[in-house]
Amino acid sequence: MTSTPAKGAPTDAEVRAAIAKFQLAVARYHLDQLDFSGVLLSPGQLPPGVWNVSIASVYTDYGQGVACGGILQVPELGVANKTLPCGTEVTFRYGNRALRVPVIDRGPYIAGREWDLTGATAEALHFPGLGAIQWRIG
Repeated sequence: MTSTPAKGAPTDAEVRAAIAKFQLAVARYHLDQLDFSGVLLSPGQLPPGVWNVSIASVYTDYGQGVACGGILQVPELGVANKTLPCGTEVTFRYGNRALRVPVIDRGPYIAGREWDLTGATAEALHFPGLGAIQWRIG
C-alpha cells in the first residue's frame, strides 16, 4: 500500500483545471442539452468481464480535423487513442453509466493519459474532465 500517486497520475491542480475547462465547454457548447438516452448502455447490457482502468481527459477541439477522417462536431461520440486502429469500438464505464464509442482520433499526448474523450462522450458518462475511467475493447 502506498500513499504516493501512480506514475503519470495528474496532480490535484491539473484535475481542478481540467474540470473547470470542461465545465466551460459544457456551458459554451450546451453539451448538457444533448440527448444520450439512445446510446447509454444499461448495466444489464454489459457482459461480465474484466475492466481496465486508465487516466482519461477530454478534448473539445470542435471544427478541427480528426485523424480518422472528418471534422470533430459538438455531438460526436468518440475517443482518441495513440495506438488503436480507427473505428475500434471501446466501452467506457464511469460510475453507473456506460457507453460504447469508436476510436476517431489520435492522442492524448500528455504523459500518463491513455484516452481523450470527446466532450459529448464525457458528458454522456458524467465524466468530470480528467481522471480514472474503466474501459474495455468492444
